[in-house]
Amino acid sequence: MVTYLYRCACGHEHTVPLPMGQASPSVDCPCGATAYRVFTPPALRPTTPDLSRARDRARESAEHPEVVSAPPPTDGSQSRSPHIDPRTAGLPRP
Repeated sequence: MVTYLYRCACGHEHTVPLPMGQASPSVDCPCGATAYRVFTPPALRPTTPDLSRARDRARESAEHPEVVSAPPPTDGSQSRSPHIDPRTAGLPRP
């Protein structure tokens, strides 16, 4: 459902929820006048800081990708990789 805004000549504004593309150019205002559709920008949610950083990093890496020659060093305190599934932990590894 999309919310459409209508305004009459008296200045009254009201919203009408309708399926997308079903809005008529005018409707009856509660005051008795004819209200015409007002075109407004869509109601968009603000971007979260995490999503904004991810988009910026993706955009930057498209032109200048980060290239590594080896995996990052470890301190040796982890005996196993944290992403190994415990059901397959006993299987031989290369």
